[in-house]
Amino acid sequence: MLRQLLLLISCQTLIHTHGDAAIPKDPECGLTKGCFSGCIGGCYETTWKEVGDSIEFTLKAEVTTEGFIAIGFSDDNKMGSDSAIGCVNTGGSVQVLNSFNAAGAKFNQPIPNNKLGLSSESGSVANGLFTCSFTRKTLSTDNQIYSLNNDYYILLAKGPVSGTALGRHDLTNLPLVSAQMADFQSTTDLTGTAVNIMVKLHGCLMIFAWIFLASIGIVLARFYKPVWSDKKMLGEAYWFQLHRSLMILATLAVIAGIVVIFVDVGKWSQLIGQTDWKRAHPYIGVVVGGVVLLNPLMALFRPHPEDKYRYIFSWAHWAVGTLGHLLAVLNIFIGVELPAAKAPSWLIIVLAVYAGYQILFEIFLEIYDNCCTGGAKKKSEMYELHEKSTLGQPQQQSTDSGKDQGMKKVFLAVHALVILGFAATLIIVVIIS
Repeated sequence: MLRQLLLLISCQTLIHTHGDAAIPKDPECGLTKGCFSGCIGGCYETTWKEVGDSIEFTLKAEVTTEGFIAIGFSDDNKMGSDSAIGCVNTGGSVQVLNSFNAAGAKFNQPIPNNKLGLSSESGSVANGLFTCSFTRKTLSTDNQIYSLNNDYYILLAKGPVSGTALGRHDLTNLPLVSAQMADFQSTTDLTGTAVNIMVKLHGCLMIFAWIFLASIGIVLARFYKPVWSDKKMLGEAYWFQLHRSLMILATLAVIAGIVVIFVDVGKWSQLIGQTDWKRAHPYIGVVVGGVVLLNPLMALFRPHPEDKYRYIFSWAHWAVGTLGHLLAVLNIFIGVELPAAKAPSWLIIVLAVYAGYQILFEIFLEIYDNCCTGGAKKKSEMYELHEKSTLGQPQQQSTDSGKDQGMKKVFLAVHALVILGFAATLIIVVIIS
């Protein structure tokens, strides 16, 4: 009951919705101007138009404080080795400056020729909308100021400033990245934003591990020891083989998910953001990774069923498994709220319904075992992973009646289908969002 209560509290704490109102699109988009716009932690729009040997740009972004909006030109769709132009608003005065995102540094740095090729600068902030216009020469001889006769992915960002230097954007203001390269000699209206496949794969693996596999595996271990008591699979109890198989798959999926995100990020990420609970995501993830490795190691060295210290292992195994499942589901709640996930706001409701269902199903089985089967659940605690004693004689086993076994098998089948539905919904939405 403690696990169910904590999970319910977690759900209630994290449920909230959010949304962005799009900036009205320039009516000349796709006609006389090229455009790219969208929303992620706020809304952006940029337009461009070739005029002679120059490109006229206009940037727009929703803002709440002084700071910068910037456009980056990238050979890929990730930050690093990017030429950038930033509009810096300090004290109501707007400056337009060239800068550069160094390779692998994940931050912007000023450059000596910060005005090279720039002209016709203007900017203003009104009703929370920062608008900045400027003209830039198409060609450049500076290797940190890219010539715009080539195609580039567009990165739109906003954040704080220090003097005239662009600061780091926070967790809630991730850059908006185009899904395809922009041709600045065209009037293409770019649609769609770049998708980070590795982030989505990480999320899908964690949902598969914890929402699907663990939600069934934990129920098997806690409530299904007396069922199939007369059946063995490869020399072990039937329920145990099912439980072990599910949890091994979950462990492998979790390890794969951790590897995927570390390969993508390339280093430890602090997720600098506005709220502490969002910054907790990588820390909780590391704890979950440790727990998911600890529990199978504990099981590998478990005492014999008749050992007097066996109960210590049983409680420790339960506690570590419960902690892992709790933290993992909590972290999935946090994960779908991160801008990098690009998940719709209503997905948190699906997660909450899943958590509520899992809690109610476990409570239902607890009541069923203690009331409808004459307390068979408690008696089944004597049923261990091995069916032979040290003397080679069958141990006393407590089993549910045939009718009760049949009903519990039905309950398990329904539970598996419901959990499959939740997991499939979450994974599909994460993939297509």
